[in-house]
Amino acid sequence: MRWHELLGRVGEFVAETQGGDGGGYVGVGQLGGWSVAVEPWGWRGALTEVATVLSAAAESVTVSRHDYAEDDFVHAVDGAVLTAFALGTPAVRRGSAPDRLNAAMAEVGLDPRGEARRSEHRIAAAFALAARGTGVAFTPDVLEAPLLVGDLRGPAA
Repeated sequence: MRWHELLGRVGEFVAETQGGDGGGYVGVGQLGGWSVAVEPWGWRGALTEVATVLSAAAESVTVSRHDYAEDDFVHAVDGAVLTAFALGTPAVRRGSAPDRLNAAMAEVGLDPRGEARRSEHRIAAAFALAARGTGVAFTPDVLEAPLLVGDLRGPAA
């Protein structure tokens, strides 16, 4: 389905559930040698347990922007989270290699030793960090191509 169709389906689900269960759907497209998943109104991609599954025998990078909670960055390889942090507190990292991305974080404006701060540029910085690690930049034209849409609403009743 197309991006606007996915947003319509997500909007219906959010209205039905009053937003408490995320967006209910994820769209996946191709970008370079990577698969890119977009989860409007959702947050599951940034969960540690999801990142470990997505990265089994592979690599995953998640940038999560949230309207009222934490924005997150998660980098996982072969089923293990290497580096993860909330974008508002990049000095507080978790994972098996929390300092692995420090130089790249500093280069894109996410101070790995810095104080917690709100920045209107932190989402852009997180996408720049993801692009450094993957060699692929997420651009708006990714959403112009058809997306394979998966249902996250749980088992059918």
